[in-house]
Amino acid sequence: MTKIYTDGACIPNPGTGAWGVVIVDGENIETYSGKVNDTTNMRTEIQAAIKGLSRSTSLEVEVISDSKIVLDAFLKRWIYSWVNDNWVGRLNADLWKRLLEYSRAKEITWTWVKGHSGDKYNEMADKLADNLLIDVPGRKEFESKMAYFNNLKKR
Repeated sequence: MTKIYTDGACIPNPGTGAWGVVIVDGENIETYSGKVNDTTNMRTEIQAAIKGLSRSTSLEVEVISDSKIVLDAFLKRWIYSWVNDNWVGRLNADLWKRLLEYSRAKEITWTWVKGHSGDKYNEMADKLADNLLIDVPGRKEFESKMAYFNNLKKR
């Protein structure tokens, strides 16, 4: 089974974003990434899944992501409720529709992995996205604020 690792990032959120994809098919490893202006973290997470599914030629895949909403859209079948509701009020409907279209062409196992937990290919997908955001204005300030809030959560 082909494994597709996806990740998205945005600095700040909303702001400049990027996505990364690692496709592992046996010994063959392919990587893809892209940068997007005026976006959100959620959009980049969905875009990564779209790109991974669109680039994989395998009909049976495992999508591995640290984005619970992308996975839960399918695992908890939310996306089918959104279709039934004609996407009313659904943010990012344009991307969700594309992701649904690509998902219908494959047999997919959706797997969550905790971000930044040492999973080799999840870390690689994260790095692909992050490398495209190195020169984003305000990055250092954004990272400093995120570190502050993450430290508060640990208390």
